[in-house]
Amino acid sequence: SYPAYLNRGTAYCDIYDFQKGIADYKKTIELNPNLSEAYNNLGLALQNIGKKNESIEHFIKALNYNSKNTNASGNLIKVLTTVKYNKNQDNKYIYVNNKLQKLKFDCDSNTKITDENVKIIFEKANKIINNELENIIFHNYQIYRRNDKDLSCKRHTKIFDDDNVIPKNCFGCYKVIIEPKTLIELVKIYILFDYIKLENNNIRKCLIELRPNVEGTYKSLVYCSGLDEAESIVKKLKVIIDKTINENISIDIKRGCTEFGMAYPLYKDYKSNLMKYEEDWKEKEDLFDNKFPNLIDYKINKETIFGTTLCDILTIRNWVCYAKLIGDKSYKMISEDKFVSPFIEKKLSKKLN
Repeated sequence: SYPAYLNRGTAYCDIYDFQKGIADYKKTIELNPNLSEAYNNLGLALQNIGKKNESIEHFIKALNYNSKNTNASGNLIKVLTTVKYNKNQDNKYIYVNNKLQKLKFDCDSNTKITDENVKIIFEKANKIINNELENIIFHNYQIYRRNDKDLSCKRHTKIFDDDNVIPKNCFGCYKVIIEPKTLIELVKIYILFDYIKLENNNIRKCLIELRPNVEGTYKSLVYCSGLDEAESIVKKLKVIIDKTINENISIDIKRGCTEFGMAYPLYKDYKSNLMKYEEDWKEKEDLFDNKFPNLIDYKINKETIFGTTLCDILTIRNWVCYAKLIGDKSYKMISEDKFVSPFIEKKLSKKLN
């Protein structure tokens, strides 16, 4: 029966065997052509092997069979950050995303990004969204600007979570960390991250901090392949941020993921006592790779397209909810609209507890 194929397809995708998952989802659809969930799952599996246009078509089919399938709408909105898609304009998410892509911020590395410019663009963006999309639910709190390289973070995080081992790869991973004090500053860094030219087009992201055991509120990160590169980017960004935003924004370097440093405090102390990879961890990594062979070749490969997307604006709406909840009144410089996000409220309540 079709539920068996649907469930097995999901089990295959959980161990990153997307080809077998795709075969089972196609069989599910053959047996039940009206099942929205199967089209969504197939779309996600296709996206994971790089077939983005096909994935979009299946997310659209999922929404045609169930317009309230928030997993399908969320997946469609996210994949549209990585591909320009001009077909299916009758789909409201594609139509809105393409309209938002035409909005441009005035930004360069020498001129102040003004509060007025930020508010004007977001008022235009929110008007486009409000005219076309009602009561939209979107569970996202990070905005990425990716390049075409994959850092295998999914593999590395899973090894750490499963075996409490910091993968060898992660000992050369450094991040420039920028910590703006207000939401309006975070949004200006998001704008800057779209326009800035870095020599290696490093992966960068902006986020609100929702992890219960991690300090901080607003963060922006630039992923670097070594300490020398991180130090070089800090110098460059410090000059640009001073000119375009203000001189009081903290910018520093951290090593790898926060969770690694919490488990192994010496790992994060890269300045005075550089922790080395423990050689007996190699055996644990090999055992893990034997257990999850498909994860070795799994590549996100989601280079982000330039410019404003629906994903960006909906994520910033969630940031506005967060700012209100923590008492940061700078959200009024972005939007006075009353955005609600039960997702953000739930996550933040756990952090505050």
